[in-house]
Amino acid sequence: MWANLEVLNLCDNQLTALPASLCKLAALRRLYLNDNKLDFEGIPSGVGKLGSLEVFSASNNQLEMIPEGLCRYVALMLYSLPLVENTVKSSALTCIE
Repeated sequence: MWANLEVLNLCDNQLTALPASLCKLAALRRLYLNDNKLDFEGIPSGVGKLGSLEVFSASNNQLEMIPEGLCRYVALMLYSLPLVENTVKSSALTCIE
C-alpha cells in the first residue's frame, strides 16, 4: 500500500523513535522529521539503505550523531541533510566533509 510513497512529513509530532518498517519504503525520496524529539537511537539503522532518498530533514531534534548508514549514503545521493537546532558533535560531521 505504501510502496510508492515518495514524500513523508512527520514534522512536529513529538516523535522519539521511528519504526524500522520505515526502511521498507523503497520509493521514499524526501523524509521530513523536523521538530520532534528524535535522538540517534530513534533513527532506524537501515535508513541509509533507502536508495531513492534525496532529502533527510531532521532539524530541531536531539540528534548528537548522524546514523552510520545515512552518513555513508550522503556521499552518494543525498543532496539535503538539514540538521540545525540539534547537538550534532563535530566529529559526527566528518562523513559529510
